[in-house]
Amino acid sequence: MENYIPWGRLDWLCNKLSIQKWHLVSCCSFEERCLSIPHYLCTSKKLSHSTILSIFEPDDSKYQESARNLIQSNRALLEKLHMPQAKYHNIDLFCKLGEVRSIFNDILERSDGKILLDISTFPKRFFFPLVNWLYNHSDVTDLVIGYTRPKQYRLDGLSFDPDPSSVIPGCATETELTPELIVIAVGYMYLGFPGILKDHSQSMEVEALLPFPPGPPNYQKNWAFLKEIEDCLPQRNSLKPFRVSALNVPQIFSKLVHLSDNGKKELLLAPYGPKTMSLAMSIFKAITNNSSVIYTQPKSYHHDYSKGVREDSDGIQRYGYYLKSKGTKLYEINVD
Repeated sequence: MENYIPWGRLDWLCNKLSIQKWHLVSCCSFEERCLSIPHYLCTSKKLSHSTILSIFEPDDSKYQESARNLIQSNRALLEKLHMPQAKYHNIDLFCKLGEVRSIFNDILERSDGKILLDISTFPKRFFFPLVNWLYNHSDVTDLVIGYTRPKQYRLDGLSFDPDPSSVIPGCATETELTPELIVIAVGYMYLGFPGILKDHSQSMEVEALLPFPPGPPNYQKNWAFLKEIEDCLPQRNSLKPFRVSALNVPQIFSKLVHLSDNGKKELLLAPYGPKTMSLAMSIFKAITNNSSVIYTQPKSYHHDYSKGVREDSDGIQRYGYYLKSKGTKLYEINVD
């Protein structure tokens, strides 16, 4: 991938593009940062339509009631923005893929093809298939992915009760071949994944992508994650992780292309790192039909999963990634 692919602060990116208004697809969650991108687009008059999903945990989950109350409070704040052509959906965390597809079809019917998908608080089992469908549908002419960084995460106990590892809905391989390589995005919580890794590492190579620079205290959690992975490998082989900038989606995508030998190798992707690393994996999956995505989806998230939004001298750290421009896909794999 040799061409420059635009990405950076969302405010900067939107002002550089000729597109005046977007159809926003976002998640109204229990995190404060879910308000950031809708607020920016609405106040800057860059919205034509909006589709907002509220995703609810199972009734027996640990923090279901607290999370539901926060979601309802954030929805009330979103409604006060009076976003144009706003449509709200309530949906269960473990709903069938067809329910998500119905919402996607509704987005297409209401949209003029210019979509901004805000993945800041979307669970992976939702935004992976959404990225795939949006990237590959010809009616979507322009596609930007937005992401807002939180001010801070909880130090421990982010999520609970992971489901047994399975392929993310809509992200299975289309071939009958066995993956040759597992690529793991390293994060804080391994959610039972090392036990799953034992079942695969005997027959596959294992590579890890390490977000850098993580900064204290995050690096201790990242290296503890790596230690758990190493303990699952045959003869406890030492892993030498590839360091990548967590925000640089084009760079991470390029690394996946390299590891897959330009898409020739079958990959099993494990997105346990930062959301933007997962985004790179979702783009790679959208392009290839010989990769799968495996993830142990938590049944419950702590209602204090994160706090606030991160700011610096340039303002709120909202990022934007340009995926499609006037019908042209900006991420591709050049097969030799």
